[in-house]
Amino acid sequence: MARDPAADPHFLHGTRTLEALVSPPVDRPRALCWLPDEDVLLVAARDGTLHHVEPAYGTRTLLTAAPDAAHIAVARGRLAVLTHEGLLQVWALAEARLLWERPTELIAGLHVRWWSGGIAVVGDDGLDRRVLVYDDLGERRTRARVPARTALGADADGNLLLARSTEAGLTLRPFGEALPTGASTVHQLRFSGRAAVIGVATGGVTVWHGVGEPPVNIKLFEVVNAALSPDEAVVAMGTRTGGVAIGPARLGGQRVNPMRVEGHEGPVLALAFSPRGRWLASAAARCWVWSY
Repeated sequence: MARDPAADPHFLHGTRTLEALVSPPVDRPRALCWLPDEDVLLVAARDGTLHHVEPAYGTRTLLTAAPDAAHIAVARGRLAVLTHEGLLQVWALAEARLLWERPTELIAGLHVRWWSGGIAVVGDDGLDRRVLVYDDLGERRTRARVPARTALGADADGNLLLARSTEAGLTLRPFGEALPTGASTVHQLRFSGRAAVIGVATGGVTVWHGVGEPPVNIKLFEVVNAALSPDEAVVAMGTRTGGVAIGPARLGGQRVNPMRVEGHEGPVLALAFSPRGRWLASAAARCWVWSY
């Protein structure tokens, strides 16, 4: 007799699933983000073209930035593009005009974050993990060394934050304050929203909604990417083999074994929820927008 998965005492099995809504005509997408407060998706392709996607109306090309984006972010009408070559570009979206660009010399673990005074990036330079902070005009304010796997975020006032996970637990600190010593856990950390932090490891994802709160552990093998919904209630995950999954992200210490769909043919490079939580976008060899 087949065993009922819901009876498994070790995991709560997810019941929500994803439904494919549309696949925008973007060749080899590499990074994506949604416009703040709008159901408009921006997708950066490998050749540098940036595409404006309205799921219900269609896709158009906005501009051509540096190729092979690792991460993109939008704030105050400006687009930041950080490439796998370590080049940081900032564009005025409305005019499709390049405002400034800077080489960062960062080559791995790349992430870009807007803050109240400009933009900051975090990444590895081959030897150390670094944070570079720029003002709105592109002048570098600070270059700092941080421990391995440290994540960069911002609080509700736009002040920069750092997150680190060790055996003692998750630590959040304002940028400039010392982080705890000790070896990092295996998680690749990323802020989602203001204070929530997602940790991606080979066997699954951990979500911290704040320091001192019990983390949520989601079991999913070969996971390489994750994102949290705007209300922090749902976590999306992408795998090395192209699977996309969602699961509940507010269950205290309970573990989740989520349902998944085989959405892509290769590794999932990026995931992002729309600001109103209606849709999830994923990027691999192609881009998909999902309803859930």
